[in-house]
Amino acid sequence: MSEKGPFPCVLSPVAILDTPSDLSFLAMPIPGARYAEFPNLLDEHRRNDDAVYAFIDFGQSLQLPPDTSITDCRRPGDETCIAMNLFKPLDGNLGEPYYNPFSYDVAALGFLFRYYFSEAVPALPALAALFDRMTDYCPSRRMTAQEALQWFEEVVAQLSPGRLEARVTLDCSFEAMRDEAFYWGKLPAEDRVQWCEYRTPPRPLWRRLLGFIARNRLGFRMLCYVRELLQI
Repeated sequence: MSEKGPFPCVLSPVAILDTPSDLSFLAMPIPGARYAEFPNLLDEHRRNDDAVYAFIDFGQSLQLPPDTSITDCRRPGDETCIAMNLFKPLDGNLGEPYYNPFSYDVAALGFLFRYYFSEAVPALPALAALFDRMTDYCPSRRMTAQEALQWFEEVVAQLSPGRLEARVTLDCSFEAMRDEAFYWGKLPAEDRVQWCEYRTPPRPLWRRLLGFIARNRLGFRMLCYVRELLQI
């Protein structure tokens, strides 16, 4: 597979690199000086009705045994500092000695959804619930990727054809990433009540206190040391 051809629903790759196996590497266009036309190309692609969204990773990856538990897996917390991307969850920001990489990825995807699709919440109120269940500051309360997909499919299956055909104008929003109240505030009171059990609860005082300490570099290092020592 070395010749570039049409790639329906996705941007065409810049190059296709063969390997000794049956697999190939795709070099995809990314923003930057070497591909200055990327923003216009991406905007044009997104305007097409057949555009498909697919996400592979969030700037870092690791290989784990196939039988790794997606709920009980724990990795060193400093791995959350390896990569920088727009949709990083706050796991590790309070000096946690360990994190769950599967839950971390679900949150990253949830923040991506919040950034790109918050304007769709009035048309599909269940999205607000999905966003919060994927990005809860408490990893143990988050849905797994499988649970999120199954939950979303069940909700969509109950929607009327009119609701499914509703057109929305999307817009990227940093505010939706920072504050879940941004998209919950777009819903009428009855919808907020209907989906309130899924809403992320207010952050407790102890989390806010640790967050205040972690803002300072020295405070963050001390926090990491103490939590590593106590394994909490």
